[in-house]
Amino acid sequence: MVLTGFLPSFNARFAVPPADPYPARRPLPEGLDLDAVCAFRYQRVIANATTVRSGGLILDISHRPGGWSLAGRRV
Repeated sequence: MVLTGFLPSFNARFAVPPADPYPARRPLPEGLDLDAVCAFRYQRVIANATTVRSGGLILDISHRPGGWSLAGRRV
């Protein structure tokens, strides 16, 4: 792998010790839901071809059991 040879030489040239050696990480507060905090949520309408467009992607939505289509529904 390229990085295994590259990283040690890169770090030897450019690594700088931190001004404050105390870690900046803090423990997460109890009860914090990371899935809710670290998520973007957008509403889209399912097209007739059961697809959804988002950010240049076309996502295919599978049909519901029984062949019911979700076309026209908001997700």
